[in-house]
Parts: sequence; structure tokens; C-alpha cells
Amino acid sequence: MAIEGELDSFEYRDIDISDNSTDIRYDATGYDFEITLHDLGEDTGVQIVDTESGEIVDSAEVQDGSVTLDDLETGSNEISIQNAPDELEIRDEQTEELIESADGEEVEVRFFPEGDSEQVETRTTTNGVVDFSGLPTDEEFVITVSTEGYETRSIYIDSILYQQTVYLLSTDADSSLITFSLNDRTDAFPDSDTRLVVQKPIGEENTEYRNIAGEYFGADGEQSDTLENGERYRLSVENRDGQSRSLGAFTPVTDDIITLETGQVDIGPPGDSGYVFDASTQGEDDAQEIQVSYRDEDDLTDRVDYRIVEQYNESNVLQDWVSEIDVNEFQDTIPLEGDDASTNWVIQYEINRDGETISDSIPVGGIGSFNWPLNPKWLQAFGLFAIVGTASLFGGAMSRTGGLVVSVLAFGLTAFGVLSIPYPMLMLAGVVAVLFKFAEQGDGGFV
Repeated sequence: MAIEGELDSFEYRDIDISDNSTDIRYDATGYDFEITLHDLGEDTGVQIVDTESGEIVDSAEVQDGSVTLDDLETGSNEISIQNAPDELEIRDEQTEELIESADGEEVEVRFFPEGDSEQVETRTTTNGVVDFSGLPTDEEFVITVSTEGYETRSIYIDSILYQQTVYLLSTDADSSLITFSLNDRTDAFPDSDTRLVVQKPIGEENTEYRNIAGEYFGADGEQSDTLENGERYRLSVENRDGQSRSLGAFTPVTDDIITLETGQVDIGPPGDSGYVFDASTQGEDDAQEIQVSYRDEDDLTDRVDYRIVEQYNESNVLQDWVSEIDVNEFQDTIPLEGDDASTNWVIQYEINRDGETISDSIPVGGIGSFNWPLNPKWLQAFGLFAIVGTASLFGGAMSRTGGLVVSVLAFGLTAFGVLSIPYPMLMLAGVVAVLFKFAEQGDGGFV
């Protein structure tokens, strides 16, 4: 921290811009001064709030973890450095461009708070961007966006402190009205406390899923959205306790009523760590999928991020990073089509839990069509143990024969999905083993 100018008195504490508590007390009588604060974390917008009146007295941008306050009021003041609201972008679902109006046609956005407040805020824009400033930063919202030439969309926003995006579908698009109803077989997702999340892959590579639509099912237990025909959407439900269920993919064809069913998460016990992240392949050859599951019995998880890439070839991305925020339990399913079903995949994940970051990966999939009833890590451990154990049986004069046997065994374990050794490496090992075996015969059995 640095102060330029004169102050009559000054007190401050370690600043946490997320707790909204008083950070600085100062007394300045007619002096020019400025205060520079450091180590504030990631670059973001902040607002300076008078903690007695609640009035926003200034705003600034954190850059490289520092911010300079040069427009503070004189007198005796107590201020809090807080996260500033960001903005909402309104984009075309098909072109991904901002919806800007050339003839002054406005886009209307209505904010429905999820907390105790009953005040509904309405704002408009002609440039595709709506500022969140002035909205309560500790509220979650369901927003409804409407404008001429586009279908009305509703979407849930968990925080206005970060940039959010809503995608509208043109009324000229080939689309269907889909009504979703919920059949909860777990008693964990009651209609009034459960929201539907509709996602679609967005971006040049179509690997990053973005929220397209969805809000709470409500009293009638139904949620309706207009979706583009022939496009693949991913559906999930979330409750207010942070539990979520992926319900798989859905491709609309015509107006329809769809019943969504939720079941229990099939995942092992958390053990001593208190949490468990697991992944495996499910289904038959022509209908396989990767199932990703997470459970935190102590409800200490802030965020879980994961993605799925090809083993030894991370440029081949099956699914880009997916973020689950403030959840204690979720389950996602990712379908495998065509050659994807015979590819070795790796789920890379990062968990932010109780102030700690845990990173790891889990290999899944492969050539084998067998659904082994074992965790993939245990299955790989078994395969490696089998190879090492077999190799230990061949010593001395039998070592070259052992090399050939181990190569064949490794190939078989990979083919049946127990191990995920790259086939070029297996072929190289096999050729070397055969050459050494021929050399043994050629030199009269010398080993």
C-alpha cells in the first residue's frame, strides 16, 4: 500500500474485496491525496462503498493486482472495496454476434431476483450490452430477454460480478417449442426448487458448452423453450442445495413434450478425503458414453472444472472445460459417437475445495468393448501388475522369450481396455522382442 498526499489519520486491514466489510478508515481535511492498494488478486472492476450510507463513492479497475483511489471524499470516512457488477451480453445463437439495432429497436431485459427482494428491474439496450450496475451484488437472478425478431429467452444468473451472456434464437430459424417436465426419482429435485439448464456447444470448435436457456420448473412442473431443430443440446437440472444431474443430449425435431428423469448418482464412497471424483465409460458399442461424477459429503467444494481430451493427443478435445460452481454433487454424461467410442480419453480435472486446489486425471475408454466392473485407476493398476508379474517369471536364459510374451500380453490388455498404451509403442516393443528372439536362435541360444 502507498499513500500520496496528507491524511490526518488512517487505518486499514487486510483487504478482501469479496466480504463487503469496512477496509479503510481515514480522516482528511481539505488535502489532496490518493491511496494505492496492492495484492488484490485477479484484475477486475471494483467499487468503493461508504459502509455507513451504502453509497458508491467511486469506482476503479484492478490492474496487475493493484488499484489507485484518487477521488475519495474528504472528512471522516469508512469505506469498503467491493467487487463491481459486470455486464450482460446479448448475442445471436446462430451467428454469435451481439444483437445491435440499426433502427432503434430495443432489447428488453427483466431481472427477477431469487432472494427476499420482490422488486423486478427492467432495462433496455440497443447495442447488445446491459450494465449490471445498481443491481444488488449478493442476489441471484432469473432474467427474461425479449426483442423483435427473436424468441424470448429466460436464463438463470448466479452472479452479476462476472460477465454473463444470453443467446437469443431468431424467429426465422427452423425451431420447435419443447416443453420439459421433471420426473424426480430421488426426492432431491422438487419442481419448485429445481432449475433446468439447457446448454449448447458455442465457438469455432464447438467444444465449449454455454448456457442457452433454463429457469425453475415452477408450480406446474414444466419448463418450455424454443430450440433450433437439428442442433444438439445438453440438458441438466440443478437444485438449490448445489446438486446437479446431467440428463444427456437432446436434438429437437418438432414441437414436443419431453419427460426428464433423475436418478441416484452411481459413485463410490468419498473415503477419508471427504470427496470423490470418478469417471468411466458406460453402454454398448453403438451407444457408449462417458459418465463423470462428483460428490462432496462435507459440502466444502467451491468449484469443479474438467475437460476430456484424447490420451497422448491433447489437441483432440472431446469436451472443453466445463465448470460446476458451488456444487456438492453432480453427474454428467458425454456421448461417444463413431470413432470416439474406440478412442482412449483422459478426464483432466481441477477441484477448488476448502481453500485447496486438487488437480488430477482419469483415463477412460479405448479399444476394448468390455465394461469392466472396476474403477479405471484400479483396472490400470491390475494391468500393470499383470505385466510386471509375468515379466518376473522369465529370467536368465528365458529373458528374450519373456520379452515376447510381455509384448503380446500388453497388446491384449490394451485391446480389451484394461490398459491404454499407445499402439505405436506396442508395435515397437513387439518388433524389438521378435528381433531379439531371432538373434537368440542365430547365436546358438546366447542370451
